[in-house]
Amino acid sequence: MKQNMEPMVFGLLGENPVREPLHYRACGLDNVYLCSGFIQEEVDGEMYTSVTGVNDLYIMIAFRLSLLRRALAGMELRFLRKYLDLTQQELADQFGLTRKTVNAYECDREPAPWANQRLLQVTVLSQLMKHLRKLVEEGDMHLYERFHPELEDLIDYLLHTTRVLDAAKDAEERRLIGSATIGHWKMQTDQCCSA
Repeated sequence: MKQNMEPMVFGLLGENPVREPLHYRACGLDNVYLCSGFIQEEVDGEMYTSVTGVNDLYIMIAFRLSLLRRALAGMELRFLRKYLDLTQQELADQFGLTRKTVNAYECDREPAPWANQRLLQVTVLSQLMKHLRKLVEEGDMHLYERFHPELEDLIDYLLHTTRVLDAAKDAEERRLIGSATIGHWKMQTDQCCSA
């Protein structure tokens, strides 16, 4: 029952894209590609990869997954749960489920009901808002200035929750995703590299 997940391509602001994107599986997802923001080097015959600002990259991935209107694959649900730093049992308790049910969703043995998926997505967006507000309160105005339009969009999203997502046009979703940055990471909507 594995979902067909479209590629998510990310690039670091200010860096030129590479010709061959890095298929970045370390995040636990099969569909994440980096077209910049990483360094690969060979040491003693083994290839090592270092990713710049990996925490910001994970925030961008969570942001992107939170805006999807299709059914999420189990690995995407797992990524969002881990982004919230919750165990399967903790998520089950919050959603009135059993740990076994959460595990079945994450292993694609059972589809997650739409309402549970939306609740998880809204919870992640709420956490993202708290994170951004904390950065602004700590004086990171550079982040606020770069992200200000998206903050307004996120606030609007949280107020309208699923109604806004379900009614949004594909072009609006691309605009929101395409203009968002976290740290130095940006979602690539022009598919800068063939993923």
